[in-house]
Amino acid sequence: MLGWLLVLSLLATVPVLIHLGGQTVEEGDDHSTNVFGLLFALAAVGVVLGPSLLATAGVHNGVRKLRLLRDDGSKTVWVRGRRLF
Repeated sequence: MLGWLLVLSLLATVPVLIHLGGQTVEEGDDHSTNVFGLLFALAAVGVVLGPSLLATAGVHNGVRKLRLLRDDGSKTVWVRGRRLF
């Protein structure tokens, strides 16, 4: 789900980046450059993390990675999504 949201966020950030990139900035106007830098960073995160999260979504094991270890070293037992101690 997060992967799809990051990919869909590119539909908003990339056109705004193209629009802001074509504008001239007044000298000493730090706000415009800060907004452009923030949008560029968000677009870069969306380009990198979005497809990678979508590609690895099928191999996610869910909460089974969070099994607890008992004092004797054995793992807790999982039954239909519930942990039995």
